[in-house]
Amino acid sequence: MRWRSETAGNVWPGQVGAVDLLGDRVRVRVDGMPAITAEVMPSAVDELKLDHGGELWVSVQPSEVTVYSP
Repeated sequence: MRWRSETAGNVWPGQVGAVDLLGDRVRVRVDGMPAITAEVMPSAVDELKLDHGGELWVSVQPSEVTVYSP
């Protein structure tokens, strides 16, 4: 898979790997290169139809990224 840099940040294709409800937020695992885990509001799951799986494009503002060590 290819990624490209745009004014909106880094953008790359992925596929929804898992959607887990965690109280007032939802954790979405996006399988791709690179793979990411994003926390979104429950309304975003419905709006973006993330619970149906499928392909999507990920866009990330570098200043909004938090990295956790395994």
